[in-house]
Amino acid sequence: MTRLLTALLVVFTLISCEKAENYSSDLFNFVPENSYYIISSNNVPAFIAKIDSSTFFDKDKLQSGFNVIALKEYTDLLIPSKSLIAFSRKDSVTYNYLVIAEAKKDTLVLKKHPNFSIESISTEELDYKKITIDNNITYSVFIDNTILASSSKTLLIDAINHSQSNDIRTESFQKAIAGASLDKTSIFINHSAAKFKAQKNSGPNKLLGTPISDWSVVDLDLSSKKINFNGIAVSNTDSENILEIFQNVKHQKNELQNIVPISANRFYSFTYKDFKNVDSNLKKFKKDSLILNNNNLLNFTKEAGVIYLKEGVAIALNTTDAQLAKETLPSSDAMATDYRGVSIYSISENTYLKFLEPLIPSEGVTKYAFIENFLVYSKNQETLELIISNYQNNTTYAKHESFLTLQADLAESSSLLIVSTPNLTKDKNYKSLPIQITNSLSEYFDKDYNFLAIQYVKSDGFSHIHGSVTNAGSEKSEDIQETVTISLPESISGEPFLFSITNKTNAIVYQDINNVLYAVSNQGTTLWKKQLESKILGELQQIDINKNGSKHLAFATLNNFFVIDAKGKETRGFPLKFNDLITQPLAIFDYDNKGNYRFVITQKNKLLMYNAKGNSVNGFDFKGATSEIIQPPKHIRIKNKDYIVVPEENGKLHILSRQGKERITVKGKIDFSESAWYENSNSFVSLAEDGKLLKIDSNGKISKVQVKASNGLKITANENVLVLLSTNILKINNREIQLDFGLYTEPSIYKFEGKSYISIADTQAKKVYLFNENGELLPNFPTYGVGISGVTSAKQGVSRTALILGEGNEVILYNF
Repeated sequence: MTRLLTALLVVFTLISCEKAENYSSDLFNFVPENSYYIISSNNVPAFIAKIDSSTFFDKDKLQSGFNVIALKEYTDLLIPSKSLIAFSRKDSVTYNYLVIAEAKKDTLVLKKHPNFSIESISTEELDYKKITIDNNITYSVFIDNTILASSSKTLLIDAINHSQSNDIRTESFQKAIAGASLDKTSIFINHSAAKFKAQKNSGPNKLLGTPISDWSVVDLDLSSKKINFNGIAVSNTDSENILEIFQNVKHQKNELQNIVPISANRFYSFTYKDFKNVDSNLKKFKKDSLILNNNNLLNFTKEAGVIYLKEGVAIALNTTDAQLAKETLPSSDAMATDYRGVSIYSISENTYLKFLEPLIPSEGVTKYAFIENFLVYSKNQETLELIISNYQNNTTYAKHESFLTLQADLAESSSLLIVSTPNLTKDKNYKSLPIQITNSLSEYFDKDYNFLAIQYVKSDGFSHIHGSVTNAGSEKSEDIQETVTISLPESISGEPFLFSITNKTNAIVYQDINNVLYAVSNQGTTLWKKQLESKILGELQQIDINKNGSKHLAFATLNNFFVIDAKGKETRGFPLKFNDLITQPLAIFDYDNKGNYRFVITQKNKLLMYNAKGNSVNGFDFKGATSEIIQPPKHIRIKNKDYIVVPEENGKLHILSRQGKERITVKGKIDFSESAWYENSNSFVSLAEDGKLLKIDSNGKISKVQVKASNGLKITANENVLVLLSTNILKINNREIQLDFGLYTEPSIYKFEGKSYISIADTQAKKVYLFNENGELLPNFPTYGVGISGVTSAKQGVSRTALILGEGNEVILYNF
């Protein structure tokens, strides 16, 4: 029953949308109008049982506030019928309950219970029954075919007196009763009760002393995965409440979620077609005389809201025309910096934002930036940068699967939308009604939910309410998380490398123009540096040379072959020094994937092979090429056979055995391109200089295939996946994907847990794409970046880490 209270409090500030026939008012005659909550149901025991089985609510908090165990024990004795349960304040933190149930006679369904008793008591003021179950006492009377039962004898007497008085219900309470659905369980909330009233404030904080409405009534739909609620909020004609600010204001589509980072604790927004209508209502509410000029920025907006992040708070305005809005801003606002192509400005004066108060507090904002049509303000630049990066990374509420599920139960447009998560900051300094609402509501929830949303849609005389709470369950998030952004020195040479030191630790390794090799932690701290005699040839490569999980880096420079450990120290037996120049990047073979490495050094037309101890491999007997070798040798395994592919400048392609003998004789010369050789579908594949797809079978037969749209063709492949890119057409096996026109990098393939992932970047639009082997774009991609330099996966079930290249020498680590 612990949950009962939460349903109750879940509605705490809810407000719903469904109007139904008028409820029979007989039972409501007994309800004191100062009740805080009222539950109406045709089957109270079943409703309480459903609440009790729900995983959404905190049983301990419900019990301490509402004594739901006692309530459940008593209602289990009732024959299901039309019933009400009213809750009134006992003290500052607990409530007394009053059960009002239709009954033909004063009968309870008695059950065997070791600690159960009924005592009939007659006093001068009242004849009643005292029902005791496990030391929980309920007082009961039977009047006019109605059972009244309460945890408080005083409340019971008040209910009887109230039914016999001639007190007229308030207009708002009558509307709430009329708005309840006959066939559903509904919860009434008395927002005018002192529980919902803070100490009256004036000026910007006046909102905190004003209820959202007088009454609301919502119908609850409970399931194991979510709670939906719909109903109405109503007020007396002359009441002062928050929702009256939206009277005669035409609501618009809520869009703020498009820029809210998924890491935000909460956000809220209100919409309008013409801000002048909001301003007119706010003038009455605030009783001020501020004059809204025609050229005020707010006249070029349609939505305003606040985003709450751990790092800070941001105000967001959704403009109707970003250019017109920009023209209204003070010319004295100076650009402070450029972040990822977005200009951030310093505010010279912000009096125009005062017109949003008290709905949105604007005190202290110092910076702003345009993100598409949104104008976003904050007290600090870091908060703006976080919102910009998340928007560019597609890690926003609008892209999150759980939020999209929740959004399906809401209206597309509303007057006021409030969305919250379990990560609530109960900060009493937040001068905001939405924060009060969500903090109070979340108090009765367990933490096992994703999002809570409450939506108010103002209509003539009442407001519709829609709401939903979604359960986190066992759902696995596929969001991208930007873990850190690091600016490397301007003097970097080549692309940085993502070095997976341990299962949980990565480092970024790069070389500068002075040939110094650096390792930087994922926090930007230099771990070590090492002076090299020349530039590294090709890419760094990661190996487990000791077969103990300890990772090392292997690479070649013009005259040296290095193997160094995670601390930058040289491994025993290395480096190997060479008098003659090394002419190709280091090739590494691990024939059986057992860590028995073979390292191949290329010197013009010669190949030299070494083992993990730095010793020459005597069994490798390649006699040398007749012309210069133009690519590092490539190990390819097809049908359990090993091949070493070596292309020569003169068009000769060697396909060798492990021992360096010709294993396949290629028939004919090849006009090589710069593309590497790959295995695909039991064939050797690459590109010819004329852009045709080259295939060589196990007999050495060469075939050339003209690829459709082969302009600027690029290739990568593995045994099961063939990737071709031409202009903006990406082909993954047989699936063709049309990308936006742009300037694309060569595609790369990364393989984890038996699955292939294909990356590509548009350097013009600054977008990085990652597809699976079926040609499906991974969730939340494309993300910001001009290239991807590496992806690591520590072990099965652990999220992957990607090293993304930003503008200039910025590098970003993402988990996904």
